[in-house]
Amino acid sequence: KIGEQVPAGDILVENTHRKLRLVLDQAEMLSQRYQVVVANPPYMGGGKMNPPLSKLVAKHYADSKSDLMACFMERAISASLAGGFIGMINQQSWMFLDYFKEVRRKCLESVQIQSLLHLGARTFPEISGEVVQSVTFVFENIAPIRPGVFYRLVDSGPTTSKRDDFTSGKNRYISHQEKYTKIPGSPLGYWFSDQMLSVFDQLNPLSDYADVRAGLQTGDNDLFVRNWHEIPFGKFGEYSKTDCGYELAGKWFPYNKGGSFRKWYGNRELVVDWEFDGKNIKEDKLAKLADGKILASNSKPKNTQYYFRKGVTWSTTGGKFASFRLMSQGEIFDIKGSSFFPNTNSHEYLMGLLNSSVARSVISVLTPTLDYNPGYI
Repeated sequence: KIGEQVPAGDILVENTHRKLRLVLDQAEMLSQRYQVVVANPPYMGGGKMNPPLSKLVAKHYADSKSDLMACFMERAISASLAGGFIGMINQQSWMFLDYFKEVRRKCLESVQIQSLLHLGARTFPEISGEVVQSVTFVFENIAPIRPGVFYRLVDSGPTTSKRDDFTSGKNRYISHQEKYTKIPGSPLGYWFSDQMLSVFDQLNPLSDYADVRAGLQTGDNDLFVRNWHEIPFGKFGEYSKTDCGYELAGKWFPYNKGGSFRKWYGNRELVVDWEFDGKNIKEDKLAKLADGKILASNSKPKNTQYYFRKGVTWSTTGGKFASFRLMSQGEIFDIKGSSFFPNTNSHEYLMGLLNSSVARSVISVLTPTLDYNPGYI
């Protein structure tokens, strides 16, 4: 029996016995469940995992495989006893982003959010900028039965200001977590009033009124994109409508590629090579596909049927808030300058609505990061 003492003398048996004891000790520790589980888990996106780790998390943590931190959340819950507590500091992305929606749903349905401090950026003095945005929380391993306590400290400034606002009770919310299921994807919109939550129940999404699309990804902006002032006047492209659609002449066409925060109109500084219906870009993508440099999913321009149509565009990254601008007929839009195309002539109305403070509040819970990709809009 493994637990018994092995007589000395047989080196092979002694070595095997020692290794088995180590395995059993590890198994015993990993199988235990605890009254309290506390962690500051590692952060690692699925794309940065090596093959063995990626395979392991895909097998055992299918709902949270997008990031190790979410895997640790699942593991911490399973390692706690019924009625036990889980305390963590983590990245805020699990609260909102679409690829965490399953692990978020599990948390909302199976554990009670006891308290949550939404810290945001500048939680730690040594980490500046907006990239690292933190949240710390306590879960109770019971079915949700009461409201939780939430503190919204994302706008409180540096660490000392966050501490002062927390201790003073500023921006404190009492919220029932089942309310979040009214929001598509169930992001944790704990600061939303009942009236604001009713928007998701009673009103329709933008996709009912417009086609929302990502735009062109050239694959080589240095080769295919220029500033307006770099192009001789005779090289600018010409767009004209015909009974059968449109006709193009020339090489360089207006290109909406996102840019800085700007509402209503502007950021029209670039042109893109779309001579002969994008022949150069299309051939470049096919050559890169043949060389194995890109995937088949990126081997041709997307949504070309929307090019040159009047629409509304916005910058998908780079600003604290999304800003929507009119895009004139005869222009092409980039993947970072995604756009929507209304079903009726309601461009100005929808642009005005999306630039309003009400729409900004709704977007802030759907994607409170710096990423405003078409899936959230």
